[in-house]
Amino acid sequence: MKENTQINSTDQIGWVVLFIGTPFMDGRYRNKDSAVQVKENMEERYPRLRFEVAQVRGDFLVSDDIFWADNQDEIEKENDSATGLYWRRHGYKKANRN
Repeated sequence: MKENTQINSTDQIGWVVLFIGTPFMDGRYRNKDSAVQVKENMEERYPRLRFEVAQVRGDFLVSDDIFWADNQDEIEKENDSATGLYWRRHGYKKANRN
């Protein structure tokens, strides 16, 4: 069984994954490494979008209106309509379109 990496509101800080250029983000995580792993998975899933890990206060809530999975259609449209340049860990690279 996978460990629950999301934090509860009594913790002092947490980490979220921001979908840069959109109002959306993913969960609050206890440790930065978990958030970085999610960020890397999102980069693979949506290669034309940019993601960042950000630290948040323990009382910060990821509400339904900004939780990415509840807005997946918009995220996919954003990814599909992104320009030929996309962000990766080592900078901008040109997308291969076949």
